[in-house]
Amino acid sequence: MWIPDFVCPACQAPLADKAQGYTCGQCEGSFCIDGGVYHFMLPEQTDSARPFLSQYRSVRRADGHTEVAVASYATLPVVPRGSPNAAEWQIRRRSFDTAVSRGGLRSNPRRRVLDVGAGNGWLSARLSELGHDVVAVDLDDDAGDGLGAVKSRKPFPLVQAHFDAMPFAPGQFDLVMMNASLHYSPDPGFTSEAAARLLRPGGTLMVMDSPMFEDPADGEAMVAQQLDALRSSYSMEQPMRPGVGFLTFAGLQQIASRIGRGARFFTSHGPLVWRVRRAWSARRLGRAPAAFGVWVAR
Repeated sequence: MWIPDFVCPACQAPLADKAQGYTCGQCEGSFCIDGGVYHFMLPEQTDSARPFLSQYRSVRRADGHTEVAVASYATLPVVPRGSPNAAEWQIRRRSFDTAVSRGGLRSNPRRRVLDVGAGNGWLSARLSELGHDVVAVDLDDDAGDGLGAVKSRKPFPLVQAHFDAMPFAPGQFDLVMMNASLHYSPDPGFTSEAAARLLRPGGTLMVMDSPMFEDPADGEAMVAQQLDALRSSYSMEQPMRPGVGFLTFAGLQQIASRIGRGARFFTSHGPLVWRVRRAWSARRLGRAPAAFGVWVAR
């Protein structure tokens, strides 16, 4: 199993090995390995993430995502027909196929891949099975639906970290995949630039399955509707808005320019019934539906 070169998430200094973890000689930070998970969260990040993780886990359980993760881990992104969120997983399967194809991941050479927003590790597992060196990163170490659900299953490192303070030395990955996660950033440009610094020369940055819009007003309307749903359907009086909640094509083009790469977006279309439902929902909700797919910057 390939282990990446770690740095301190607070000051980016090299780390020294210690028993079951690492220490930073510059800022005296200390980071542990517990239950197979490398924990690189700073104390203030742990405190600020707690309300979001509580909300996130509650919604995931209520929507059936956790149930699918436990039952179908070995086959994701393929799920049995009739499973909760089966239509969503159809889209994710198409995005996965696009990412594998556009990333050249079905052929040699062996690549080093960072899966940011790995969740229960299904994407890392599939890429590891294709023969690549993968590192799975997520904020959530939940035992049922986060990194804790993966630790006994696959031979790749599991890293709990904030994606704006990732503990990796620059220039060591061939591919960084923002896996349905970049829209959780309060500043996607900052997060993307930090991710791009982890790439080797000629490396590729991918943004996979974040909600995309042409008009930011439609994205804001979607977020407002989501917050209303959390209040009404999940009895949350003050639901959190984690990050911007959506991306725009213009914003991603600006990111591509800032990191010096050309970029292209590949849409993941669902089946005909999915398209009809989206068109109907767009009319009912009074906004354009989000686009999903894979944005590739290389």
